[in-house]
Amino acid sequence: MSALDLDDIRTNAKTLLDIDDDLFISSTQQIALANIANREVYKMICRAAPDMFLTVNTHTWPSGTESLDITTVLSAEPYQIISIMETPNSGAISDSNRPWNWNPMDYRDRARWSYGSTRNRLDSDNERKYNTRYSLQGNLLFATPIPTSERFLHISWIPQVTALGDPPNHEVLDGKAEQFGDAVCYRLAVLMNSKQEHQNGSVDNLWFEAQQQIKALSRRQIQRSPRVRSRGRY
Repeated sequence: MSALDLDDIRTNAKTLLDIDDDLFISSTQQIALANIANREVYKMICRAAPDMFLTVNTHTWPSGTESLDITTVLSAEPYQIISIMETPNSGAISDSNRPWNWNPMDYRDRARWSYGSTRNRLDSDNERKYNTRYSLQGNLLFATPIPTSERFLHISWIPQVTALGDPPNHEVLDGKAEQFGDAVCYRLAVLMNSKQEHQNGSVDNLWFEAQQQIKALSRRQIQRSPRVRSRGRY
């Protein structure tokens, strides 16, 4: 199955709504609505089955460094960080290079976790290494406690979805989760339908069915991954 692109979903949405031209809803408006639809479906799939958009980067965290710019670490702005794992040595995860997790935490809890209560205080270097936590504040990724040696990380994350029209005819959902390309079309049709005086109720039914199919993806997952987002990005 090939992924649908911007022209595909615009053409299909207009067909569903019996629209023959771009006079009532201009091409500029259609592209703006297509991007809204694309983002909505992307986020729905991320909630139900984030592995569909997952990518993994490796990075060496420098000793004595409290925070790094996540856009520099990943060479892109993330939509979600799914997990951060550390390995004792650089290189791929393997039986001889087994990982452990950095657990997510709220940015406001950093001081208490590192130096606050007796229960949370980490006294030995080994405890500090194996109990590192991370938080994301804006574009800054913080490590708590501050690492006292190099750390070899494997970061699983989901990128922001690329805007449709950049480049032209960019595929919906970044060319992934191809079975849900029609869902973007149906959502676009609903948004375009709302601008019409005489609305077509059938597109609402198609969009509802598509939403149910996306939500059903979550039942295939045995365990949900913790997620940390930068504030203000949803």
